[in-house]
Amino acid sequence: MSEILKPIETIGRQTTKKGIVELAKAHAGQIMENGYDLLKVYVELKRYEAYLDTIIQEIKDSTTKKAAEKGERDFRYANARVIIGKRTKYHYEGDLKWRLLNDELERAKQERKARETLLKQVEGETGEIVNPETGEVEQATAPIREVVSQIIIRL
Repeated sequence: MSEILKPIETIGRQTTKKGIVELAKAHAGQIMENGYDLLKVYVELKRYEAYLDTIIQEIKDSTTKKAAEKGERDFRYANARVIIGKRTKYHYEGDLKWRLLNDELERAKQERKARETLLKQVEGETGEIVNPETGEVEQATAPIREVVSQIIIRL
């Protein structure tokens, strides 16, 4: 696999994002065509992903400060466009009406979740259920069930 995966320093600085994506797709094709143990490759790639994501997060603040020292808001560096941006965050918790609305929203989310649990119990397309809050019998439509395969890797 090491002959396919490029060490970080060997992806040329002149390679565009599109070129990197094309290179990655070509390598993915080679991995699938050349009899590699796909599960082993996938696990190793997840290790790299965790490694790179951690490095990026660890150096992000310092890198932002270093980039700001250039004194420009938008510039090119190492064949990449660097943009120093700002974003504004608002904290609304100090407003009583906002808190009341937020509490109402949270209650609605919990109510929806409880309804989903109840609807999962409907047998067939439609059926009767007992509303746990009112005790009334209601007509309910069962949710459409879709089963999808996935792979989870825990390192």
